Amino acid sequence: MTCGSECKICHGAGFIDHGDLGVELCPNDPAKYLDAGVELNDKRIPALLPRRNAVRMNIGNALLNLRKAGSGMLYIQGPFGIGKTVLARAATVEAVDMFGSALYRRHSELANYLRASFSNDYGQAELVRRIDRFSNVLWLVIDEIGRVNDTDFVRESVGEIVDARYRNALRGRAMTVLISNDPPESVFDAYLVDRIRDVKNKVLVLNGESLRKAVRK
Repeated sequence: MTCGSECKICHGAGFIDHGDLGVELCPNDPAKYLDAGVELNDKRIPALLPRRNAVRMNIGNALLNLRKAGSGMLYIQGPFGIGKTVLARAATVEAVDMFGSALYRRHSELANYLRASFSNDYGQAELVRRIDRFSNVLWLVIDEIGRVNDTDFVRESVGEIVDARYRNALRGRAMTVLISNDPPESVFDAYLVDRIRDVKNKVLVLNGESLRKAVRK
């Protein structure tokens, strides 16, 4: 998939030809967003939400502050429909543009990705590679944590990722967003809860009614 013909930069080619200087991928090419687990359109969707909603503003400000800090961990807890996913996906699109190193995945998608490590002959080595990918990407969002019943394997593997990212953040090399309807204590063990609730991180607890009915047409 490349840009459409309406793209004013590459006119649908997906790249920019600089002649003797070489070829550059178009910054509008949606392929880079798909690899991150989002779409370019995700950046536009927050504009449909009520603009003066306090919950939306709290989420947006927390995501912005994390990006400005350049490292750390943000845990967003709140009910369905208040804008957690919409705003986190939009922030991931911006992270792709700014850092070139960003991933968004639902917890269930990440679990399936880790389980699939053993679908080939490489097994454990492939699992290590996949855990490293999520441990070392600069910006990571794991959404809908707690929506699925984890096996011990998934729980340990995801826990390894969260722990590694906590340590990477201490070195200024990781920004992590964890999203759930439930508090950290309900979805992680005490060891990881202690890291998530570190004073250097932020746990944002939100309440509010679903915005879906209020979305502007």
